[in-house]
Amino acid sequence: MATFGTYGMAFLSLVLAPLVIYGAVQMMGGRKYGLSKAAAIVSILPLTSCCFLVGIPIGIWALVVLGKPDVKAFFKGEQNPGIFNPPQPPVQW
Repeated sequence: MATFGTYGMAFLSLVLAPLVIYGAVQMMGGRKYGLSKAAAIVSILPLTSCCFLVGIPIGIWALVVLGKPDVKAFFKGEQNPGIFNPPQPPVQW
């Protein structure tokens, strides 16, 4: 029975890992809010990867950021995407 459980967990991880990666890529581009949120939730689940200790805080952080009103507006296309760019370095560099 333990063998079937192990194979089941490995299969579940192989199925859900591309979902997390694709959702993260869509999140970086500001597209597909629902999929991005689903990817953040799946990354929190300790059943999907051997690296869940890293996935839990990152998934929670992603959910917190995705819950902000300005981020929701960005996904809807209501805000200028330039707002979320990193600051430019000083000219004296």
